[in-house]
Amino acid sequence: MMKGNIGFRRQTMKLEQQRVLIVGGASGFGKAVAQQALQAGAQVHIIGHQQAHVDTTIAQLRTLGVIKSLRERH
Repeated sequence: MMKGNIGFRRQTMKLEQQRVLIVGGASGFGKAVAQQALQAGAQVHIIGHQQAHVDTTIAQLRTLGVIKSLRERH
């Protein structure tokens, strides 16, 4: 049996000026990821099953950065 720590290394990605697509980004974990990506400077595109929820999330998070639905025209 091995003793000690397993050598995991934490890796981070720089999201500034990157585009991020989040499927299920209108609620729950996906919404939290969208918020974090926006705060990191990413341009976020979300898609979800219910467009009304997507629209609500966009309205709530729009002040953090560029967030769009995939259904919006660019």
